[in-house]
Amino acid sequence: MYTCSECGFEHRFDEPADVAAQLRADTAALADLVGEAGDRVAVRPAAETWSPLEYACHVRDVLLTKREQVLEALLAGDAEEPPVARTMHRDARVLLEGYAESDPVAVHRQLRDAAELLAGVLERVPPTGWDARLRYGWPTEEVRDLRWLALHTWHEVSHHTRDVAAQSER
Repeated sequence: MYTCSECGFEHRFDEPADVAAQLRADTAALADLVGEAGDRVAVRPAAETWSPLEYACHVRDVLLTKREQVLEALLAGDAEEPPVARTMHRDARVLLEGYAESDPVAVHRQLRDAAELLAGVLERVPPTGWDARLRYGWPTEEVRDLRWLALHTWHEVSHHTRDVAAQSER
């Protein structure tokens, strides 16, 4: 069992079956929160805390990155050496991609599209495909299977949805 000490998210790594539906639901909730943020959408509540728009852009990019990682692991099959999951350079992307200057309407759509793309791939993972592996660098470098990657991604979406919800309550 994994429990996040920051947000309380809990899951077991042996149950990835409904992750696609959960990703869709949590991403839709995040997209709705961003849509409801109005003129505060690009405002950071503190210098070191992302705005709702920046969180949405980050989650969009996480979903797209994880989709590619799932596909790489599946394509590698039973390779002796699993593929390396390249880092997405999360902090650099905020500036390089101009998260704060993004069009909120476009990001709302892109976020839902990214969730659909990843969910569609996860729904097609055959039962034995969940054992596909990749070398993942966070939190420590380790070989992980697709069960872990799917659930870790769901946690990321859920965690940031809670971050944005907490901002909107202030």
